[in-house]
Amino acid sequence: MNKRLLMLSMTGCLTLGALVSCDSLTGKKDDAGRDVIVSIGNKNYTAEELFDNYSETTTGAAAYYNAIYDVLVRHAVPVTATIENTVNTQIDDFTRLATVAANNNGTSYRTELSNALIGEGVEDLDQLRELYILKEQKKKFEENYYDKMTDTKVVKTEGEEAEAISMFEKLSLEYFSTKTPYHIKHILVKVSADSSFYNGKISKDDAKKIARVIKLLSSDLVTFGNVAKTESDDNSGDKSSANNFGSLGIMDRDTSFVSEFKYAVYQYDGLFNNAVSAEKKALLGIPGDQDIFVSNDETEGDKYMKVSSILNKDNINYIPYEKAMDLEKYAEVETNVNTYEKIEDGNADYYPRNIVFNNWFNYHGLSFIVKPTDPQYTVSDSRFKTFDGLDNEVLCDENGNPILVTRAGTPGDSGYEGIHFIVIEQSPLTATDGELLDYYSTDIPATGENVEGKRRFVTFIASDRTTYQEAAESIENSVKGFDSSIEYRMFKEEIEKSDVVINDKIKKLILDYKEEAILNNKYSLEQSNLSSWAAYLRKLVLQKSMKDAKVIGEDKIDLFYAPAEKE
Repeated sequence: MNKRLLMLSMTGCLTLGALVSCDSLTGKKDDAGRDVIVSIGNKNYTAEELFDNYSETTTGAAAYYNAIYDVLVRHAVPVTATIENTVNTQIDDFTRLATVAANNNGTSYRTELSNALIGEGVEDLDQLRELYILKEQKKKFEENYYDKMTDTKVVKTEGEEAEAISMFEKLSLEYFSTKTPYHIKHILVKVSADSSFYNGKISKDDAKKIARVIKLLSSDLVTFGNVAKTESDDNSGDKSSANNFGSLGIMDRDTSFVSEFKYAVYQYDGLFNNAVSAEKKALLGIPGDQDIFVSNDETEGDKYMKVSSILNKDNINYIPYEKAMDLEKYAEVETNVNTYEKIEDGNADYYPRNIVFNNWFNYHGLSFIVKPTDPQYTVSDSRFKTFDGLDNEVLCDENGNPILVTRAGTPGDSGYEGIHFIVIEQSPLTATDGELLDYYSTDIPATGENVEGKRRFVTFIASDRTTYQEAAESIENSVKGFDSSIEYRMFKEEIEKSDVVINDKIKKLILDYKEEAILNNKYSLEQSNLSSWAAYLRKLVLQKSMKDAKVIGEDKIDLFYAPAEKE
């Protein structure tokens, strides 16, 4: 194949905004016989000197990269009739909107068109057409890349076994190890309490509902998904988790869930699940045993604590099943049951349901429901199990997965306060690469195919082809979108196989610039992760200090059951 030499001239690809005071563009030569491209005052610049100046900045490197990437795309993707038709429609829509804007604003079409073109960064419709064509070529370039990844096979070795997998599956494995995706299901019970750590006040209905959910989950007559469908308060819209049997879909490192929710999962799997190897646990990015700033005291100054002193087995909150039943028992008790007198002048902080809530359920760390020891409470033995790494028999779902519990909320008018009951449906840490590829396969079942008993993300909810397709697309989007530098991968692969040759100096500049950007992005993500964990750990420390000092003891409940004094 003939090689086509790509030589990017300084005047062709660089925006020399700094050279606004140029006296002239000249064809003269300097003392060494090199062509002078620009003269500024008495100073002459050759192409090499301009390149050296421009390549010292990330702006210059980015300009080279973007220009060459555009050339690669144009070279790889021909302008087809489909692209032409798409762009024609886009141009028609663009000019039509300019006409509408002119009518609405009482201005001229020319004025609105000019403003719209400026907004797109072009001068006329011809340039706009070129821009739109390039965008469509880029879209097709990326589609071709992923289509090729599905068809192209590579060899993957796990242990002593080797198998052929597609490039897309290889990218999926990188996604699994980099972003640690979990398939999560949950039940949310919203409460009327505020965000206080020690004196949250819940309603009668809140108390009854928390107890009802735990009672249902401890029975083998219903599944976790069915309890979610009937009881979860995460029920707004057809796509809500309640309407999907508790499924929240994929939760990975980038998912914006409240810290308590995400870190409850990470704590269990990354610290207390002894079925997970240390190597796998490291993928979660839980901070090592370092000092974390937790508070500032006027007399003692800054206070630091070791991560291990905050995240340890002693700080797991084990909630006796009996305490959930106490919520139901005390739900409506607000005065002395014998004398009907107010206690503590009717202060709701002293209501028995609130005392139980604050002592046991108002905990923003990791909690579990513990099997009852009181024989008056009948539960299914199959719903309480021991787990290596935990100290008690704890409530689990019908599949034997422990149910994690945490208290969380979000601020603002659209926020909420509540308790989450969480189940890890699929962990990236306990499965092999092959099992994860099977679980997150994007294959759509054939019409009429029986999917019962087949554990896959796509068929988690036995439904119809549309539902399966949406689930498959969510996997594809997660895998395709996890790497912010995926375009750079395409760039490098296209350079390696195409007939485009890049000047070695420019090529090195681009590669150094992009590799440094990747490292900087990785560092920023690590710092962001550490900052998020630090904020969460400070919350746990503050919660403990407030709870130890201010929470009302359960002995105060006796005041509501004291007999009337004899005359």
